[in-house]
Formats: sequence, C-alpha cells, structure tokens
Amino acid sequence: MNKLLIADKGIAAVPIVVGADAPQEVKTAARDMAHILWRITGAKFAVTESCEGASIHYVIDEKLEEEEFEIKSSPCFGLRIAGGSGQGVMYGIYAFLEDILGVRFYTHDVTKIPKCEKLELEELVYKDKPALEHRQLDYPVLIRPEWSARNRLNGAGPDRWYGGVRHGYALYVHTFNQLCSPDIYFDEHPEYFSMVNGERIKNHTQLCLTNPDVLEIVVENVRKALRANPSARIVSVSQNDWLNPCTCPECAAVDEENGSHAGTMITFVNRVAEAIEEEFPDVVVDTLAYMYTRRPPKVVKPRHNVCVRLCSIECCFAHPLETCREVTGGFRLRAKPTDSSFQEDLIGWGKICDRVYIWDYVTNYRYFWLPFPNFQVLGPNMRFFVKNGVRGVYEEGNYQSVSPDMTEMRTWLLAKLMWNPDFDVDAGIEEFTEAVYGPAAAEIREYIRHMQKRVLDSNIHFGIFEHPDTPYIDEETITGAKKILAAAQKKNLTLSQRIYVEKVAFSLEFTEIVRDIYNGVVDPDRIDAMYDMARTLGISSIAEGWHMDIARHDLLDGKLFKERTC
Repeated sequence: MNKLLIADKGIAAVPIVVGADAPQEVKTAARDMAHILWRITGAKFAVTESCEGASIHYVIDEKLEEEEFEIKSSPCFGLRIAGGSGQGVMYGIYAFLEDILGVRFYTHDVTKIPKCEKLELEELVYKDKPALEHRQLDYPVLIRPEWSARNRLNGAGPDRWYGGVRHGYALYVHTFNQLCSPDIYFDEHPEYFSMVNGERIKNHTQLCLTNPDVLEIVVENVRKALRANPSARIVSVSQNDWLNPCTCPECAAVDEENGSHAGTMITFVNRVAEAIEEEFPDVVVDTLAYMYTRRPPKVVKPRHNVCVRLCSIECCFAHPLETCREVTGGFRLRAKPTDSSFQEDLIGWGKICDRVYIWDYVTNYRYFWLPFPNFQVLGPNMRFFVKNGVRGVYEEGNYQSVSPDMTEMRTWLLAKLMWNPDFDVDAGIEEFTEAVYGPAAAEIREYIRHMQKRVLDSNIHFGIFEHPDTPYIDEETITGAKKILAAAQKKNLTLSQRIYVEKVAFSLEFTEIVRDIYNGVVDPDRIDAMYDMARTLGISSIAEGWHMDIARHDLLDGKLFKERTC
C-alpha cells in the first residue's frame, strides 16, 4: 500500500497550505503544527497559501458539526484536516499530532515530542467530536491559550488561538450587582432589591425579579455588555454569591407556584433572553442553579437561548456524585430532610432545559494547599454529567495562584475527560507521572493511592471548605505520605522533575504547619521557610482571597483562615 511521505532525513516532503481567508485560529494552529513537525522530524515545513500536488491542507466542511473534525490522508491529495468551523479544524490539527503521531501536551513546560527521521502515513480516515460543547478549566499555571487549544478546551477568551469566537463571555458570573447596582439605585429605589424578613436590603442583596424597572435596567446593561464584546457568545445574568433571595409578595407567589426560588430566576432570565434575541441571535444567556435556586421550577421552563449552570458546591467530592448524597461542611446547616439531592436536581433540569451546564469544583477553597484526593471521582463524575444530557462543564480549581497539590495532572486529566468521558484516568495518571515526575513517578502514584486509601477505606466524605483537622488528613496518613515523598525526593531528577516533586511535598509541609497552628503551636522559622519556598515556586495565594503576604502574618500570629471568615 502506498504511503504519504511527510518528511525524510530532515527534508519536508509536503508543504502546509493555509488559504489567505482561513480563520485566525487555523493559521495559528498551522504554524504551531509546522513547529512541532520540525521538532519531530528535523524538517522545516513551509506554510503557504497555495500549492499544486499533495500537501497538508485544511477545509471548513459545513456537513460537520462546529467542533467536529475529519482527518484523511492519501498519497494523491496529501493530508486533509476538515472541520465544521475554524475551531473544528484547529482541534483536528492537534488531534492529528496527539492521536496519530503520539505528541502530548502535559503542562505548559512538559511536552512529549516523538522523534521520527522518516515520517510517512498509511491511508487513514479519522473522525471525532467532543462530548461537551463547553469545556472550561481555570488553573492559571496551565490555562494559557496555547495549552487550552492544544488540549481541545474552548473556555478561553478571544485571542489568536480561538479567533475571538464561540465561548467568550460578555459578563461572567454573579452579575446582579453589575447589572443593577445597589450603590447606584438603592437609595432612591429600594424596591429594586431583595425584601428579606419584610425589609428591602442593600448589603448582600439580590434583585427583585418581578419588578419591571429592574428588567428594563438589566436588559439595557446586557445589551451594552454584548455590544462592547462583539465576539462573546455567552452573557451571565446570575445571582450574587450569597443568599437573600427576594421574598416580596410578588416574588414569593411565583416561587411558591414553582416550588423553588428558581421560579423567579428562570422567569426573569427568560424575559432578558427574549428581549435581546433579535439583536444577538447567537448569544446564550447563562444563569445559575446555585444554592437557593438549585432545585428546578415546577412550571416555568428555560427558553431555547437560556443556559442553566447547575452547581455542585454542597456535594461530597470524595465519592462519585451519581451515588453519594452527602451534604458537606456548613451546608449541612441549611439542608432540610425534604431538600432535593444534586442527582435529582440534575435529572430534573435535564427534563426541562436543553442546555444544562455544570459548575463543578476540584480544590479546597479554604486551603488551596491541602491535599485534595479526588482523582477517583473525576471519570465517574464526567460520565454522570454526559449521561444526563449535560452540554458544558466548568471545573473550578485554584484560579488565583499556582497550587502545590498536583493541579497540573488534575487539569490535564479533566481536559481529556471533557473531550472524551471514557478516557481512562488510571492510565492517564501513569502516563502523566512518567512524563512529568520521571524517576519519581512510581512514588507519586503510591502517594496518590495512599491518600485515596484513607478516604475510601474509612468512607470519609469531604467538601471544598475543609479545615486542617479534616478526617482524611490524620497523623498516620501524613506520616506515611511523608515517607513516600522522601523516597521520591532522593531520586536522580532533572530540575523540572524536582520542582514538580517538591510542590507535592510542599503541600504536606503546609498541612503540618496549619495543623500545628490549629492545635495552638506556632513555629515562626518553619512558617518563614514555607513562605520563602512558596515565593520560589511562584505560589501567591493560600486560600480564596487570602494572599500569601497577608497569610504569612496571620499564620505567625496563630490565625487560620477559618477565623478570618467566621
């Protein structure tokens, strides 16, 4: 069988052809492909606008879905990568490099580039598309545009990789105060804001969603935001990040009819979505099913251009969401025996809404640096979402800073699962650790199993606001983990590998320090050493809203983050 020759002995056999009118993301990815092919073969590939004969070329095929791609190779026409859009072509380029040639993009500084002096292809047809239409992560150390594009995420904002299309936001989340500010309106119009216990409130307020003037103000501000961000395809009209829904007679009547505060929310968001649809037909209005709005309404249904983003904030993250109904931490105080479970709410929203997204959580927000042994649930949770019709997932991690608890691996695994929920996480962990931790890979995998064992053997539930005395981090577990990591640190490692190992060890060092402070023991020298190491590793925040410089003084004073938030 004839093969398509790509390169041989440092000479490129085919050019890369990108038309002058190709989308920006295709041009950028094509240049990236040329660079990676050079690293594979040692050949320099020309990127041209036209060519006679076989070439590597790209096609927008309207028969394909927007992010779907098809890769074909033949000695006659060369290598053709088609996509339903520029982004579809871009994902096809990276799928060819990854799935066909074996390239891997593990972290921003660790890639796998196979070497091949003579690169040739059998005739092939390879077609694929993502399981989810929206795939978003937010760890700052990894979520750079090129890493996101290479790993087929699409939650990044407009830039040269994404061509300024699709999943950018005009307004992001918790937007009520942006759309109708109490600082501007409350003094003259308190009726625009939440009535709580019979009084309109200004601080930690929500909007009165049955007030027609509020609707008019919000619609106008949504229009302004979209006009200012013409590439945006999502705009969030969503509750502020606290409780206090409006309970005025009008709002209460709507919510009582619907059996949920989501009654007023969806009714209001529907009206906004209807008002902007003519001017912005491709925009989706995004809102939250979060805390008091998590339960689906009984009567009103979201419009076709409304997205409901269901949040798992109260849930247990030690066990699969499909089977565990545990409510964690302080959320237990608000739970009632008649409250619906996350599972019931997901199924319920899926029955009334054709665009359900998930806002999921993959770190401990009270202490970003504590170990968070959740690798065992990543695959089951993503499959549970997709099985129930979810179309988009946002995995919120430590969005403020570099983190020491293997966030690079967690992020890479989640990117793979968002594209293909059947991705084998255990195999992924083995592959990633071998590439990133090198000679210490076996010890890192043993550490992961050790931390998971404590959780699973003792059936411990944990949430995203755990304290240093959380049951899954007891003295025996810490002692065993330190022994494993000490062995990892003794390995003959490169500088990059050592940094990744030291970050895992740093998580345990921090855990011991805050556990000691929790028990009344403050060691200034150890705290200062930890601070110096954090600066060396580029870590700036210990917890959500707790910057390292402030945290250092607090810890020296024997103060923990829970004291700052109570």
